[in-house]
Amino acid sequence: TKGNAESNEVTISGASTNINGNVFGGYAFNGIAGGYDEENKKSLGNKVTISGGTIGKTAQTVDIYGGFGKTGASYNEVEMTATADTVYGNVIGGMAVGNAENNVVTLNGGSILANGSANGGKSENGDATKNQVTVGATSVQTVNGGRADNGTASENVVTVNNWNYSAASGSVKGGFGDKANKNTVYANCGVYGVVIGGHGISGASENVVEVANDISDANMMVYGGQANTGNVNKNIVNVGKSSIQGVYGGESTGDAKVSENIVNLADGSEFAQVY
Repeated sequence: TKGNAESNEVTISGASTNINGNVFGGYAFNGIAGGYDEENKKSLGNKVTISGGTIGKTAQTVDIYGGFGKTGASYNEVEMTATADTVYGNVIGGMAVGNAENNVVTLNGGSILANGSANGGKSENGDATKNQVTVGATSVQTVNGGRADNGTASENVVTVNNWNYSAASGSVKGGFGDKANKNTVYANCGVYGVVIGGHGISGASENVVEVANDISDANMMVYGGQANTGNVNKNIVNVGKSSIQGVYGGESTGDAKVSENIVNLADGSEFAQVY
């Protein structure tokens, strides 16, 4: 549509269902996908629910969007609910050329394959703000709470309650963008790979990673903030009584200035390296 796309729903079910193309809960070619009705205090977001079937294939990966809007995407949602769900490609709560805000992805079953990813909200040229991803029983390689390819990813949240992807390329980031500020990851289980509160190309500040108690994972690396240039500062990692590979409060992958980052370790924690 050339206007806004609001309050639409797509439900995919049935073990024998096969879809070999992209899926849109709502699509606004020149408008906003989703939104919020302030007067009536209700979401206008679009939603895709997957409770069975196969979407895409190895040689033809797809994208699933709760909502896709050119000028903006907000309050859209994608939910995977069954162990029979299989997606070859990417799951995105809300996608926009402009800002992506308050979108949600909930993963409680199935698999996202073919090097696929889950993104709460994703923006091409704007900011990604206050998006959320919750990972339950779904196997997925890459998770971003909010992704802003040419903007700032801020105040996004990822909660990982279960992690079924068993390769070192696993990645969980609260926010990923040109800059990444004030994003949070709650790691309530081990993650095979890296966990980063905020990953910014030109700066990462005030991001937080919370690692729960009783985690034992020798393949889990945690970074509060990470950037190539700019400043990596005031990021925090809090680790409960757990045993993981290593922890960095902040890291530069290039010429970034690293300062004022904090790592808090509970009594009895075990690490191969702490920075």
